[in-house]
Amino acid sequence: MSLPPEPLVCATYERVSRQFQAQRGFSLAAQAHSLEAYAAEQGWLLPDDLRFRDGVDDDASGADWDLPGLQAMLEAARQRRFRVLLVWDLDRFARSLTKALVLEEQLRKYGVRVHYLRVPVEDTPEGRLLKHQLFSIAEYEREKIALRTALGKLQKARNGAVPGGGKPPFGYRWARDQHGRVTGLEPDPATAPYAQELFTLLETQPTEAVARLFEARGVPTTCGGRWSNAAVLAIAKNPVYTGRYTYGRRIRPHDPESWVTVPVPPLVSEAQWRRVQEQLARRRHQRRPAGGAEAPYLLQGLLTCQHCGGQLACTENNGTRYYTCLRHFPSAARRQGKPWCPLPPVHAGDVEAAAWALVSSTLLDRAYLEAALAAATERTQEQAARIAERREAIEREIARQRSRLERVTAERIDAEPGSEAERALRTLAGQIEQTIVRLTAELEALAPPDGLTAAAAQDVLAFVDDVTTGLAAATAQERRELFQLLRLRGVVRHDPEHGQPYGRKHRFSIEWDAAIRLRGGDNHSLLCWA
Repeated sequence: MSLPPEPLVCATYERVSRQFQAQRGFSLAAQAHSLEAYAAEQGWLLPDDLRFRDGVDDDASGADWDLPGLQAMLEAARQRRFRVLLVWDLDRFARSLTKALVLEEQLRKYGVRVHYLRVPVEDTPEGRLLKHQLFSIAEYEREKIALRTALGKLQKARNGAVPGGGKPPFGYRWARDQHGRVTGLEPDPATAPYAQELFTLLETQPTEAVARLFEARGVPTTCGGRWSNAAVLAIAKNPVYTGRYTYGRRIRPHDPESWVTVPVPPLVSEAQWRRVQEQLARRRHQRRPAGGAEAPYLLQGLLTCQHCGGQLACTENNGTRYYTCLRHFPSAARRQGKPWCPLPPVHAGDVEAAAWALVSSTLLDRAYLEAALAAATERTQEQAARIAERREAIEREIARQRSRLERVTAERIDAEPGSEAERALRTLAGQIEQTIVRLTAELEALAPPDGLTAAAAQDVLAFVDDVTTGLAAATAQERRELFQLLRLRGVVRHDPEHGQPYGRKHRFSIEWDAAIRLRGGDNHSLLCWA
C-alpha cells in the first residue's frame, strides 16, 4: 500500500508601504486571510514560520530590496524550505518590473514559483508576457500620476501661487481659503520669530552654536526632529525668507532658468540675507582642519534616549557639560508635541569616560579585538554574497530577455511588413528592450557592501598599533574619531536601582553598540556594520 504524497509546502509574503497601515489593520489582515484561505483550498501546508511580512514595525517601500521580511523569505527559499510563494498582488511583491523579474529569477533558481492571487497567470511564456505587461502598466500609471502632480504644481507656481503639499518652510504656515485650499504662505506666529532670530544669530555665530542653542531651548523644528548644522544651513540658504518662494530649486538645483519664483511675505531683508551668506562663505573657508581643536562633546550625535527614542542634545549648566533629552523639560516636550521624558541630564564627562574605558579595554585585548573584527568582516562577506547572488540573478534575467528579443526579432523578419502581427512584434520588442535597459541600470546601481571589509579591519588594527602605547593620553578629538571609526552608539536609560552613577544625583544604564562586539558584559549588544 503506497503512502499518500506529502503536502506541498508554501510560504506567504505580505507588505504594506506605511507602518500605520499595518497598525490599523489596513491591507495586511486582508492579505493574510486571503492567502491562508487559498493555501487551505489547495491543500498546501503553510507553517507559521513561513509567513513573511514587511511594514509592521517600519515603513516598507516596494522599491526597497533589503526589507527584512523579504530577505528572510529569500533565505528560507535558499534553504529549499518551500516550493510555492503566495503573494496577494503584483505590487505587494515589487513596485517595478525590474525588481519583480530579479526576485522571481532568484526564486526560480531555488525551485520556487510565485503565485499571485489577484493575477493567477501561468508560468508559461504567454503568462510571463501578460505579467510583464501588467507590471509595466502599473509602473506607467504611477509615473503618470507623479508627472501629473508635478505639472500641476508647476502650473500653480507659474500662476503666482505657492504649490501646497508637504511641510511649509520653518517660520511659515500654509495660508488657506475658506474651503481649506492652500493659497500661499504666511508667517507662523509661533515660529517666525525664531526664524528671524536665527538669521540675526548667524551674523555673529557659527551654525553649530545656533543649532545647540535652539536644541537646548527646545525650539520645535519643522519635522519634529533635532536641530543640526544641516537644519540651520537649510534655512539660512533658502531665499524664501526674503520673500521669494522658488519652485524647482530642489528638483533642478543647477538649472536656475527652470525655477519659478512666487512672492511671499518676507521675514528678513535682502541685505541681512546677503550678510548671512557672506558669513557662511567666510566660515566655510576658515573652518579648522581635522585634528585641530578638541571636540567638546565626544559622543555628540551618538547617544539616544531609551525612554522616548530622542537623540540626546549637548547642553551646559554652570560650566558643566551634559547630554540631555530635551523632552525631560515639560515646556520643551509641549513645544515638540511629545510626552514628558523621565531621563535626567547625563553628566558628559562621566559617560565619555565610561565609553572610552569600554573601547580602550577592547582595543588593548589584541586577541579579543581580532576575533571581534573577524566576526564583523564575516557579516560583511555574507552581505557581499547576497549582493553577488542578486547580481547573478540580474545577469541571468538580462540573458533571458536578450534571447527573447532575438526570437522576436527573427519572427519580425518573417512577418509581413505593416501587418498586425508585425506591429505586435515590434511593440513586444520595444518592451523587451526597455526591460533590458532597466535591468542593466539595476545591475550598474548595485553597490558593494558598506560593512567592515578585511582591509578596513586591518586599518583598525594598524590604528590601534599606532595609538595603543599612548591610549590613555589620546586627545578628545582622537577619542571622538575612534568612536566614529567604530560606529559607537549608546542607548541611555534612567536606572536608579542598578545603573551606574554618571554625575552626583542619578544612575543610568547604557547599551553600547558598535561595528564590533565590545567587551563589558551582557548589557553591551552587537550592531552589525551597516
